[in-house]
Amino acid sequence: MFKLTFKIIMCVAFVTIVYSNCKDMTSGPEPEVMLAKTSFTTNTLPQDVVDSCSVSSATLATWFADGSVTENGFVNPANSVSFDPQNNCAFYTWSEQMFLWLTSSGSKYGGGSTVLESPVFYVVSPVNVDNTRSLEPYKAGDPLDATSYVGKADTEEGQATGNVLLDRHGNVVYYITFVNDVYATLLNMAAQDTSSVDKFPTTQEELTEILAFAQKSNMKILEPNTLAMELKTSWVQLASDMNAADFVTISADIPVYDKVSDATWVLTDEDTTVTLALVGMHIVGSAHGHPEMIWSTFEHKYNSPNAMYQYVNTENQVVNVGPDNTSSWLFNTNPSDTSIANANKSFAAFTHDTIVAKNGYAIQPSNTIRVLPWGSAYNLQPNQQDPNTAYANSQVISINNSIINQLGNDVRKNYTLIGSTWTFGGLAPNGQAFTANNNLQAGVGIGTSNLANTTMETNIQESSPMLSSSGNFSCFLCHSSNPASLDPKINFGLSHIFNPLMNGLMPKPTLRKVN
Repeated sequence: MFKLTFKIIMCVAFVTIVYSNCKDMTSGPEPEVMLAKTSFTTNTLPQDVVDSCSVSSATLATWFADGSVTENGFVNPANSVSFDPQNNCAFYTWSEQMFLWLTSSGSKYGGGSTVLESPVFYVVSPVNVDNTRSLEPYKAGDPLDATSYVGKADTEEGQATGNVLLDRHGNVVYYITFVNDVYATLLNMAAQDTSSVDKFPTTQEELTEILAFAQKSNMKILEPNTLAMELKTSWVQLASDMNAADFVTISADIPVYDKVSDATWVLTDEDTTVTLALVGMHIVGSAHGHPEMIWSTFEHKYNSPNAMYQYVNTENQVVNVGPDNTSSWLFNTNPSDTSIANANKSFAAFTHDTIVAKNGYAIQPSNTIRVLPWGSAYNLQPNQQDPNTAYANSQVISINNSIINQLGNDVRKNYTLIGSTWTFGGLAPNGQAFTANNNLQAGVGIGTSNLANTTMETNIQESSPMLSSSGNFSCFLCHSSNPASLDPKINFGLSHIFNPLMNGLMPKPTLRKVN
């Protein structure tokens, strides 16, 4: 009971963002004030990192549809059916290729500016009052709906903690959840016969069953070899001092709030269409040998300053990198204060149709810091392959350099892989991350096993699990069940949306009339 309650508190949907000192006005966005383009500070990647994980130019070229690395060109998805989990680098490589695919143009599928806006993906609604969710298929020419009405909204305005996050401009951060066509078909299978689904697919045989069901049900699966995918994305309104060319963008409808005071913003029945900029993405997908799914996260390089970290250089020396302490960042307005204790505070929360200030503060941005820049707890062994954090960090930095340095002026070079986590042998996660004491325990998270995204788990970063000496924080802290199980149908288990979506798809029982 304690674990379920803790998970509900720590892992509830998502939250929003707002700005302070805006009293007695109704707002969608504010009337736009033209600002000079900001020269944002970026997360600089060490170039002398040991080459411990990289993608050759020849291999990267094969990812692109035309057989050569092309700026903003279409990238094919990774083949999850033939995925070979031989080492940690294989997981990071899978993650990188999937991100480049998802942020490619969706025109191949008759979609919009990204693959996210195409028939390959469905948008997941926020949870309804009856604890169900629904799927919204892609509609050509229809902006993604970022309103917050139950049953209508395609985005949610909250983080795992239920708190609200604000960018430096005071704009709300919106969260959109997607699932792909394989996942949607699996949901329909489970809705018709719950016994037909007990884990996410990882083999060709399991995929063949899903394809047969899709054909029988007149459902289309456009990229079957991706297997089941679940995405969580974070977006901010493109402000006038942000260069659109630096971001992956979409057109979306966002809600208008009545700013009753600097402590209360009330949702109205109006919305407005704006350009949203991608600032974060969780990529979660099943792959050969891993029904617990691979959990990866990406952030824009302008998001937040890094706290201190270590890496190994080409001379096999451990290098200590001090915290970033210069401006300007999207989610930090006081980078000179590098104290983690002072950072990542929430000043507002989202409750039903209202954003309210917390602890006597005005609604305002958080001074966000990326506490564990590459997803591994400081000075601890994060997995069975890397002897310490410095080596784990080096692999992630290395593959980022490898990809980014080959992309030219491609907009996707502005996004950084923070890390990926999974379980050893693909066993059901037990909610714990790898440590020297539990390294033989079934179901512990490995890879970059203390992963967080500053736009989605902002405030969790300051919590004791993340900063404790055990380093026992993982995506699987929330995405697991007791007893450990791979069954996605378990409510609030491995997936937090499968059960509500399945129940939303199930036909309502017919009540017989009693004479």
